[in-house]
Amino acid sequence: MSRILRITPVGSGWLLLSLLLAAGGTPAAWTPAAWTPAALAADADHLIITEVITKSRFDDRLGGQLGSEFIEVANPTDGDLDLSNVYLTDGTVSTNDVFYWNIAAGAASASTAGGGVANDFHVRFPDGYILAAGDTLSIAVVGSTEYLAAYGQLPDFELFEDANAPDEVPEMLAAFPGAVHAGDPLGESNANLLPALADASESLVLYSWDGGSDLVADVDFVFWGAASSVLFDKTGVTVGSSTYLADTAVGSQQTISTSEHNFLEAYVRLSADEGLETVAGGNGLTGHDETSENLGTTWEIATTQAPPQAPAAHFVAAPIFVSGGAGPASPYAGQDVNLSVTVASFSAVTALEFHYSVDGGVPVDLTEVEQDDGVWTAVLPGQAEAAVVAWYVLATNADGGTATWPAAAPAYSEGWTVGPVPSGAAVAHKLLITEVSTGENIFPTFTGMHQLAMEFVEIHNANDFAVDMSNYYITDAINYFNSTQVYWAIANGPPHSQQTVGGGHYNYISYGGLELGLSKALAKISLTKLNR
Repeated sequence: MSRILRITPVGSGWLLLSLLLAAGGTPAAWTPAAWTPAALAADADHLIITEVITKSRFDDRLGGQLGSEFIEVANPTDGDLDLSNVYLTDGTVSTNDVFYWNIAAGAASASTAGGGVANDFHVRFPDGYILAAGDTLSIAVVGSTEYLAAYGQLPDFELFEDANAPDEVPEMLAAFPGAVHAGDPLGESNANLLPALADASESLVLYSWDGGSDLVADVDFVFWGAASSVLFDKTGVTVGSSTYLADTAVGSQQTISTSEHNFLEAYVRLSADEGLETVAGGNGLTGHDETSENLGTTWEIATTQAPPQAPAAHFVAAPIFVSGGAGPASPYAGQDVNLSVTVASFSAVTALEFHYSVDGGVPVDLTEVEQDDGVWTAVLPGQAEAAVVAWYVLATNADGGTATWPAAAPAYSEGWTVGPVPSGAAVAHKLLITEVSTGENIFPTFTGMHQLAMEFVEIHNANDFAVDMSNYYITDAINYFNSTQVYWAIANGPPHSQQTVGGGHYNYISYGGLELGLSKALAKISLTKLNR
């Protein structure tokens, strides 16, 4: 992070510069003879977005990585700010009624609140993160690896872990399950899913929400380009029992620029002064109308990129859930369900808690079992038919970082409604013989024949519930030409014999004294259940 200095050249207008602190705490580029510190009368009284990079590329002819997409956020106030409830998104798509404030309506998704598809994201800062007075942070849009290559330092945060294993750079938290590249957590390479800021036109909203109120509070809003689909006007919109105040009409909102910035350039806020922004009667955290700022005056396209200094120590990097699931996925009454998650972490995972509830009741803890390769499991006991079961997992690492599966739990959870017991007391709907190997043989001579591959039969359970195999039989003793030897005769009751149901005879073919198993040409296999 770096200290924001509000300074003015002698005889010139106000500027806000983000300067690196020298070892002794003196700004390296600041000299008292040239600059006179002062305070801005119209400084923002809240967090502000101060720099945005949308273009980057790798060109070894020009020295390698040319920039990396990032978003810079600053605290221009005189007090430390807790960012635990602060969110950031570029997911507004007004033509599809996709708006960030829909998160407060519950059951948020990419199609309601935006993020997770079409290169958009919707994230919040980790609990307990404090941005000190005057400090600045950077968020790497496409991960810390490219950012490091471009600027020779690490960002404060990354939107997602771009490597195949977690590093020390903490991730922003998904606002809801799938809010960042559809929820794929490690090493994502699909360009259609990766977060990215549009070059031509995009908007960014920084807002605050306590997780329970009907309304969110705008903190800052910026946009570039001329597409109206990235803009919004929530004047008079009602959520629950609350209604938003007036925003500036979309047609009157002012863009940073209708032109794209070039490679190695940046959209940069000129000062902490929000210009002609309306400071009362709006939907902002401090009463401002954040959509009213004259961005074309308070921002510019700068010819250089200036990421803030890397933090002396990163905020705690939380564990990362790689995957999670339950089986069977649609359990019936009384059927136990196996829960499983895979978690990775920069520091060792020290605790993992499975929690479940039934019909919205008090959460119950399950006994977790640590397996290999970051896999943890638990068994959720069978419940009554029609019971609504919800479950989630909390992981903690050695550094004190925490994460949940699914994201934003317990507000969001995995679960199911318990179904009825299938007819026939859990009769399998479908078991499949999916592979049969009769072995590979070489026949140089009958006396030298030998077997190269093992014989086996593979059986697959195609149901969404476990199958008790106690009364299942398998046979290859099918001799339809001898109608008295049929496998279904076993249901006629004992005594059974080779002559009536088959098996134990004619299942070997002898060549030159060498006995083989299944005949490639003649063997047939039947899998049958006998209901007693």
